[in-house]
Amino acid sequence: MEFIKKVKIVLVLLLIGLIVYVAPLSVETFAPAKPLMPWQQFFLACASRLGRKDSEGAERAEKVEAAAAELPDARTDNGAAMPSAIRVLLTHNQDGNCMFGQMQISCNTTWQADGRVYESDEKLTMDTDQITGECFRVSSDEKDAEFFLEYDGLARQSTRYQGTLIFYPAADGFYVVNELPLEDYVACTVPGEMPASYPAEALKAQAVCSRTYAVKNTGGMEDYHADVDDSVSWQVYNGQEGDKRATEAVKATEGEVLLWEGKPADIYFFSTSCGLTSRKDIWNAGDQDSCLKAAYVGKKGKMPESEEAFASYIQADDENAWESDMPWFRWRVKMPLDRIQELSDRKKNDLGAVLSLAVTSRSSGWAATELTVTCEKGSYTVDSEYAIRSFLSPEGCTLKNQEGKVSSMKILPSAYFIFVQYENDEGALAGYRILGGGMGHGAGLSQNGAKAMAEQGMDYRQILELFYQDVVLTNGEG
Repeated sequence: MEFIKKVKIVLVLLLIGLIVYVAPLSVETFAPAKPLMPWQQFFLACASRLGRKDSEGAERAEKVEAAAAELPDARTDNGAAMPSAIRVLLTHNQDGNCMFGQMQISCNTTWQADGRVYESDEKLTMDTDQITGECFRVSSDEKDAEFFLEYDGLARQSTRYQGTLIFYPAADGFYVVNELPLEDYVACTVPGEMPASYPAEALKAQAVCSRTYAVKNTGGMEDYHADVDDSVSWQVYNGQEGDKRATEAVKATEGEVLLWEGKPADIYFFSTSCGLTSRKDIWNAGDQDSCLKAAYVGKKGKMPESEEAFASYIQADDENAWESDMPWFRWRVKMPLDRIQELSDRKKNDLGAVLSLAVTSRSSGWAATELTVTCEKGSYTVDSEYAIRSFLSPEGCTLKNQEGKVSSMKILPSAYFIFVQYENDEGALAGYRILGGGMGHGAGLSQNGAKAMAEQGMDYRQILELFYQDVVLTNGEG
């Protein structure tokens, strides 16, 4: 019996020791006012060791969290984290007019409109009377839901949209905002901005540019509860069925944006270069503060260093340029003096006959940024590449690309050009031949340049590196 009592005592002591060891209590909790016995000191030492381990672990966790907080992430100008969704203002046939009077809505699945459930074979005719509150929401809980919008008298009908449609009342009717995941939006804009038949690496470069552009312009149309619209003023978002090749390029670059000085870069892209690109001074003289690069777009070569060198370059074939075989790599317009006079009278009708035209300022990449028009009674300037292209409208003139095909345009294909005057039989000025190259504003990514580079085996990172400077490619997570 004595032996059994001793065993019981030992077991009780072991149980007490185990409880003290695992209990998350500090030494001070157990410490009595009187001196401790040796076995008590042992138990409290165990508890103290456990407490130190917990403290050290918490300290390590705090250090990790602090270090993670220092990592950069992609943020918009207003400091908000990169959005997961985007709001797109819909316009009539992408022409900038966003006011609608009536619209018919349907969906390929079960859907809801302002609290009421509709089946896939039902349609709703939308007008302003339907909007009784601040807005009218149309959505679906189904994963593959697509909404179809129809409106009369327009070229674009039966368009399809994912996400949520939000209708807002206005004085002239209503306008519609399509809210959808950012990646779904990018998957629609890529084939809207670049042919989906282009190589995968070119599509990936476009995907990064389109996503960066969208993030950069978040909140750009707050007056309409939107970030961007669906027209060429922002990015072409046509609500059509996505293309598998473009969608794969978007998935391969999911979340990736270009950062410049820690923020989403001010991204631009255009159709075809003349072999040269410009910085932001193409729109604002002296503005060099951006990620845009004045670059030579070719295997080898360099930027012209003088007006004479540019004049020689724009009249040359330049087989080293990536886009030398593209139709709009070179183009020409013959513009008679009477057409120039008509254009001048629209702008300044009190200065008399036009005596001469001259490019008096160029961008870092040699695009015309100042045009001086000299007339009998004075002179004036036209500033910025787009204003110059619009002023020298080639409508009614013979505009040919390097394949000899004649086109009709309201503005010049680009501002990368020179004037060569021609005379009549009496030796007087009869007009100008405008010799130029490229299609579009000519700043940022050349889409046909990206195509050619991808065909030569370059990946999308190398493509982006050619057109942008001092940028960091990030997935927005640091």
